[in-house]
Amino acid sequence: MVSPFLVQLHEALELGLKVIYRIADIFFGRLIELEVRRGFGRICLRCLLALALFFVLNVRLRLRIFFQHRVLLQLLLNKRLELECWRLQQRE
Repeated sequence: MVSPFLVQLHEALELGLKVIYRIADIFFGRLIELEVRRGFGRICLRCLLALALFFVLNVRLRLRIFFQHRVLLQLLLNKRLELECWRLQQRE
């Protein structure tokens, strides 16, 4: 059987630990929040604009390359059809 003194001691220790954890959580949570805000505060508007511009230019370049390949593919197919027509004319 557990003595009532030990039960009360256990409850007091748990309460003390809860208080300590809560104070530490508030203190360190605010410190972490401040550090995160400082980190995001260092990201300037110019950096965000530069990233957006890089993204747009990258997409435009990829689209240009895609359309160049598409035009080359159509040219290749057209030349193939011309060659087949030429071969058919040669057979006749």
